Amino acid sequence: NVAGEVVAQREAGNRAIVGLMLESNLQWRNQKFVLGATDLRYGVSVTDACMDWDTTANLLMKIHLALGG
Repeated sequence: NVAGEVVAQREAGNRAIVGLMLESNLQWRNQKFVLGATDLRYGVSVTDACMDWDTTANLLMKIHLALGG
């Protein structure tokens, strides 16, 4: 939703927006980090919740196409 709003603002002529930060990892969501844990899942963030790889790739392509790429 936020990325769509940023694209809409750029399409409306707002040139002050020059970038967008996406939280992305191999897998979606996040997991809690516990010191000594052995059950951490590969590719899952231990900080913020993230989009997965496919969602990120699709979103980037939509942004690219929407902005005339």
